[in-house]
Amino acid sequence: MNNHKFFTKRSIQLCRVVLLAFTLYSGSLFTLYLWRGEFSEALSHLATTMLLLFVWSLEPLAKRVQQSSASAKQQ
Repeated sequence: MNNHKFFTKRSIQLCRVVLLAFTLYSGSLFTLYLWRGEFSEALSHLATTMLLLFVWSLEPLAKRVQQSSASAKQQ
């Protein structure tokens, strides 16, 4: 098998930028529907925004966990 990584640092950053763009879009739709008084649509977009923000935050969280486990192994 070759030594190429499937996810490079650049591709992960690109995925995070795309997720952030979708999050901003969904958040703006949430605000728009809330402004119009369409609360069921607003709640749907709020849930989508929260899910996208959670997924967006996973990569830095995984790095912190990896760093803490590496420092624990060194001690």
